[in-house]
Amino acid sequence: MLRLWKLRHKDDASLEDASFRDLGLKKFYSVKYLKKCEIPLTLPAHADSSVLMDEPRRPNKRECCLIGSFPIDYNFKKLPYYYIIGMSVPPIMTANISKEIYDQWLSRL
Repeated sequence: MLRLWKLRHKDDASLEDASFRDLGLKKFYSVKYLKKCEIPLTLPAHADSSVLMDEPRRPNKRECCLIGSFPIDYNFKKLPYYYIIGMSVPPIMTANISKEIYDQWLSRL
């Protein structure tokens, strides 16, 4: 993966792009790049599906919490943080949707 990461282009969406250019094979299609100046895609529920575009590493717990709108100090108990965040609807989005449902429909009852 590191070799493919080193072959990345700024417009690549995933490691698949470098894999296809280098090997002629469409591998690593699920390993998406996280780019600093772009809104991140949904984080998958497994740890190896995102890699930073600017550094050859996966996002850490703090970065995943920020992307998923979880509090930085959220207690994930013994479950992997990337699994919980990847399987969740972002809490801030859920709160905003709930507020709009109330404002637009329920407050008029």
